[in-house]
Amino acid sequence: MNSSATRTLSAVLADMEAIKGQSGPEIDKRWSDLETEANALKARETRQRALDDLARSAPGVSLSGDAHYQRARNSFTLVDAVRAQVRGITDDDRTGRAREMSAEIERRTGQKPQAGGILVDLTPNLETRATLTTGAQGTAGEAASLIPTQQRPDQFVSLLRARLITQQLGAVVLDGLSGNIGIPRQTAAAQAAWVGENQPLPAGNPTYDGIVMSPKTCGSIAEISRNTLMLSSPAAQELVQSDLLAVMAQALDAAALAGDGTNFTPKGVIPQAAHNADYTAGSLSWPEILARLTDLETANAVPNGWAIGAGVRASLMATPKAASVGAGFIMDDGTLAGLPAQWSTNVPAGSLVLGDWTNLLIGMWGVVEILVNPYASEAFQRGNVQIRVIQSADVAVRRPQAFSTLTPKAAVGG
Repeated sequence: MNSSATRTLSAVLADMEAIKGQSGPEIDKRWSDLETEANALKARETRQRALDDLARSAPGVSLSGDAHYQRARNSFTLVDAVRAQVRGITDDDRTGRAREMSAEIERRTGQKPQAGGILVDLTPNLETRATLTTGAQGTAGEAASLIPTQQRPDQFVSLLRARLITQQLGAVVLDGLSGNIGIPRQTAAAQAAWVGENQPLPAGNPTYDGIVMSPKTCGSIAEISRNTLMLSSPAAQELVQSDLLAVMAQALDAAALAGDGTNFTPKGVIPQAAHNADYTAGSLSWPEILARLTDLETANAVPNGWAIGAGVRASLMATPKAASVGAGFIMDDGTLAGLPAQWSTNVPAGSLVLGDWTNLLIGMWGVVEILVNPYASEAFQRGNVQIRVIQSADVAVRRPQAFSTLTPKAAVGG
């Protein structure tokens, strides 16, 4: 009898099928052996299914690194990276970990920091916001309120900023990029037609072009006081970190929406949209809204949301669709023509953009680089530390036909 380690249940059942109509002592013994083997194989398969079910229900492993790395990254703050570069601050576990994390990020990404810089993997936190420098308490634009005399940094009132909406609308973020990125794009399809007998079929081949994304530098320079750096409160450190990252995220969101492609800025959705129309400021109508849906339908694009500029939302919520009673308002419950509408001052005032936002690509190269300059003259005189934050990113629109814009124009005689 073959070993069950090399036999399958189907093979054993086939042997049983072959002798089921026979009789005799040898056949009976053979049948008993096969039945025992079949039961053993069934038990083994049952155990394997149980193991497979347990494996499927086990926690997954992040694709961006092992669990130890993820925990270390999540406990790491931008302030740690700054402290690790400032002379005179006592070296501790957190600053030592900052240098270790930077070396690990360099090993994983191949990105090398500039002289003395620290690499910080803070990609998941790009949409946070908070504070900046310290100075006299109560002074506008300062964060001295973080320095105790019974202060509450966890209750700090942050600056009001433009809402970040591109990712909420469905933009696709490509991170961990290196070098220029080429994305093939089909521009025309092959043809098909009905023809008569002996009639030639139409000739036509699909055509292609490509989209190229290349790293563009976005950076910010700010000051942090030494007193702020000395704070051990996680809330205070989070305030410093979130403000610098919020500035970077806002610049990226604004470029993705309306960047004009000049002065090293990426070219965003609005300048590339294939469908554009004007409306008289202050008198946007329901038919003009519906016409944007038609733009995308005729282009075979399926819209999933609107981006609207400041001042438009309140106007649309107060404008009826038609003069008849009960017609309802153009915008209701945060939706416009049945689709989600996100507003932001990053969208030009009065403008609206309808689109399939999965056609907007946001590329991120490497990680955030932090470089400290403790000797910048003005910061040095105030006892502060100057910080430079840099991130490489770019924006691309896969299908300009998937976007339609409405832009206000001045009323005649206005």
